[in-house]
Amino acid sequence: MKSAIAAIGSLGIVLLSSQAAIAQPIRSVIEIPKSNFFPNSTPSRSSAPSAPASNSASDLQKTPDTKLPEPVANKPKETKLSPLQRPLFRLFGFETAYTLKQQELVFYIAGISFNNPKDFRGDSNRSNDTNIGLAYGISDNLQVSIGAAGKNDTIFRNLVRPSSDIQLLYSNFPLNVKWQYLDQDRLAAAVVLGVEFSSPVPIIQQPGRSVFFSILNNNGTRTNQFEAKDNTPYLSLAFPLAYKVTDQLSLHLNPQVSFFPSSIPATTTIGSTGALIDQNVGFNGDRLDYYGTVAGIGIGVNYTVTPKLQIAADITPVFSGRNSVGVSDDSLFVRRAVWNIGLQFAPNSRTAASIYATNRFGPSSSAASNLLVQPNGEYAIGAQFTFLPDITGNYQIENRESYPKAAAFFTNLNGLPSAVLPNNSILYQLSFGTNGRVNPTVRLGILDDLELAINYSNNNVEVLPTENSITARYALVQDEGKNYSYSSALGIGLILNVVSKERDQGNNLALYADLPTSYRVDDWGIDFKVTPKLIIPAQFQGVQNILAVTVGANVKLAENTQIIGEYTPIISGNNQLQTSFTSSGFQTIPLSGKTGIYNIGLRQLFPNGNSVYALDLYFTNSSGDYGLQGVSALSNGGSQVGLRFNILNGVPESRKPD
Repeated sequence: MKSAIAAIGSLGIVLLSSQAAIAQPIRSVIEIPKSNFFPNSTPSRSSAPSAPASNSASDLQKTPDTKLPEPVANKPKETKLSPLQRPLFRLFGFETAYTLKQQELVFYIAGISFNNPKDFRGDSNRSNDTNIGLAYGISDNLQVSIGAAGKNDTIFRNLVRPSSDIQLLYSNFPLNVKWQYLDQDRLAAAVVLGVEFSSPVPIIQQPGRSVFFSILNNNGTRTNQFEAKDNTPYLSLAFPLAYKVTDQLSLHLNPQVSFFPSSIPATTTIGSTGALIDQNVGFNGDRLDYYGTVAGIGIGVNYTVTPKLQIAADITPVFSGRNSVGVSDDSLFVRRAVWNIGLQFAPNSRTAASIYATNRFGPSSSAASNLLVQPNGEYAIGAQFTFLPDITGNYQIENRESYPKAAAFFTNLNGLPSAVLPNNSILYQLSFGTNGRVNPTVRLGILDDLELAINYSNNNVEVLPTENSITARYALVQDEGKNYSYSSALGIGLILNVVSKERDQGNNLALYADLPTSYRVDDWGIDFKVTPKLIIPAQFQGVQNILAVTVGANVKLAENTQIIGEYTPIISGNNQLQTSFTSSGFQTIPLSGKTGIYNIGLRQLFPNGNSVYALDLYFTNSSGDYGLQGVSALSNGGSQVGLRFNILNGVPESRKPD
């Protein structure tokens, strides 16, 4: 995974550095200073009286015929939509006929989690996809995309045959080139050539691509198994068309063919080859029948509600080849349609967050495997974060007109606040707990409505001792410092947890989302808070999704002193940590029952010029302050006292709008 990220990061740095000279914005208007006497006007070269035509008495008595210039209306600044605000150049299922313009660069990272009902142990389990990459406009009609995509599929039991299980693993580097050969007012057409290379390094679990099929005995033990490996490049060719019905509505057509091997090498790893052949799944002893050539015609729609919000959906019926694991008389594979539906929210011209549902097996929508479907046709929820570096200087973001007082930016006792840090602000936090917890956190204001929060928590406990997380936070409604102020933010993050100190089970991935919302009344000195939270423990077996809602308030006791109270009821899932593990030894968390999380504390602020310091002292029954630890109750009814040091640098000028 680190190698894949490093490779993509290196390519991004090369692209950015090669455009550095071009990226300087050019000022096309020279501003004339305003008059000191008339602040709302500008000095005029014609405002002084003209010299008289002669020195004769009659001419000196004449009033000069001075004509002031006609007032010129201020020309509105031209608004140029970024690739994140124009009709989508890539739907959730396939590339469209639209392209990035010259020097436009887009980075993205996406994750997908399938909530498979049962795995081979009978536990609730999930398949997970990861996809990172970039797209770059070489010219106005030529675009290149490269990425790294990985899949950790769960083990499906009894999916294709009774008393059997199957698993697919996948690590790829997708690359495609799109050439737009037609660009009219309403109609656009392009050709997309794609290739997927098998990764020599693991993107999630292991390198390359593998298919495992096993026969089980009555006790669920594998008695026979083969492994089929495929490291050949996948090729694809697509001819997308786009028709702009209105400025908001675009229709898409995508004929595509993807070339997979018709069979791949396979080896018996456990038991009898003959017994595996008798299962009639396309295995002949040394090869396994595979997808073959898969062809389909995609139909899609993209609707722009506002430049900030777009909705897209697509479906691709497949009429050639087999593209999904399922029940078949002579193969592991069957034919299914591919579908995707979702929305993209772009709070500004340079960042966007997407959420979507899909049954697509391939992690990347811009690769040959976008025509493959998840085993059994199951669907997943996916999320993607997109970032546009402003290489061309065309998409500069204006700062908000006013800001709240610095106290609004400090973190809640449990979770992150609704106020997103402004551009160039940074908040350092260091927390300690009486159970041995040490928890440093850094929050960075990337843009005026985008923040990145990075957290590490180490507890001196047996269960969930360590948690690492990174969360991107968007300001949906900005706090502008009004007396009655409503604000809201969307947080999307990744969490890595160690399940047990004593068991070597590595890091396990969980997905995190929250929606902190607050309503502040300055005259009353109170800030009401509500934060829905969703944790999807993607790589844990036997653990359900956890949905919780934190409610609370900050009450001002003095100018720089607050008392804080918060309570988090658990709506669904289990959150009560237990002290023992199941005998299976798999990556399970001993969670049983629902226990509400409480936090109560005192905050003292210490303003110091462009910085504000804060000290929090609080009491809680939670394992930590954020993520999965933040909604997990300590075992045996335990509680702890926490102490948090905060330093906020780059405090914006607090001013109320007129």
